[in-house]
Parts: sequence; C-alpha cells; structure tokens
Amino acid sequence: MGNDEERMLEMKIWKQTMWLIGLAALAMPMLFIWWQARDIEWKWEEETLLESGEKIRIQRKEIRKIVGGGELFQTMRGIKEGSIKFIDKTSGKKVYWSSTLVPIILERGKGKIQWSVIASNVWCEDFSKYGSPKPPYVQFDLVDEGWIYHVVDNGWHDKMANLLISEKEIKKNIGKFLTSSEIKDINEANGFAHRRYTIIDVNEISNCEK
Repeated sequence: MGNDEERMLEMKIWKQTMWLIGLAALAMPMLFIWWQARDIEWKWEEETLLESGEKIRIQRKEIRKIVGGGELFQTMRGIKEGSIKFIDKTSGKKVYWSSTLVPIILERGKGKIQWSVIASNVWCEDFSKYGSPKPPYVQFDLVDEGWIYHVVDNGWHDKMANLLISEKEIKKNIGKFLTSSEIKDINEANGFAHRRYTIIDVNEISNCEK
C-alpha cells in the first residue's frame, strides 16, 4: 500500500471516528434526560396484621418517577402508582388496589364493604386530585368488586398503620418479605418523623392547606 493510500485510509478512519464522537455528543443529553426521568419499580411482600388478629400475605409494588438528579442522588418524584395485591382467604378472590396515595391501613370491611384501605397524599397535586379531603386521609372501600373512595370515617381515628410507610425502609427491603412484627417495629421507630402516616388523626391538617 502506497503512502497516498495510507493517508486516505487514515483520513477515512479519522472522519468515521469524528462522526461517531459527534453522534455520541448528540445522544448523551437525550440519554441523560431519559436516565433522570425514567420510572423505577419497587416490589416487596408484607405480612399484614388485621384488627381481628388475622394475618394475610400481600404483594406491594410502587412505580416511582425519578427527577432532578436521578437515582444517584436519590431524588424521587414519589409514588407514580402504588398497588396492593393479595388473595382474600374468605372468598378466594384476588383483591387489587392501586393509587398515587400512600396506603397506611388495610383492613376487612363491614357489611357490604369487603375491604378498606386508608391512604394519604405526599404531593399536593394528589391531595387536590382526591378532592382536598379534610382530614387529609382518603378511605377506599371495596364494594361489589369495585373501589369507591371518600373522606376517612371518624371511626378510624387513632388507628395505627399496619402497612410499611417509610420510603427509606421500603427501599432497603425491596424484594424481601417483612413480617407484621417487623413492620410494627419499623413504623414505631419512624413514628415521630412520619406521624401523619403512622396513626390516623382526624384533626390532622394537610400541609397543602397551610
């Protein structure tokens, strides 16, 4: 191969290399935006202690959207969608609940109500979405295989959470199974920082109203 051919080959390789570098430079910002805004999924299982003393095993999942720095900096949008799934031991039917709110209590219902979930918001947009409830708790009731929601009944006042509510503890236990005793201990340890989510207080005022 002559010198001219070698120079032409080197020039061709250089041009291809510059083209790839330029393409990467264009793609990097888009990849960075995707990395920051992508959804992540957390799954774990819990043993839930009901008021009657019955224990049920539930599957929980949270889809979260990362913003403002990405997972490296642990900056979360919060719950894009959270869900609870389990088999009702009495009816043998699957029960599925989902919302953007934080579930605090899962309990068997009374009369026509098969199950109830008490939940609260993290973000004010979710507070408004559910009608700005006062106090800031939403009660979801499963009736005839469909969920209806309304402001929490006063009868739930002073009821303690039986679901894991701490984001930090959830993240630590992704993929694991937590017993009802472990959940109770974790919630009690986080009660001061997350009191609104560990005990239902009908006198609670949302920070979205302050």
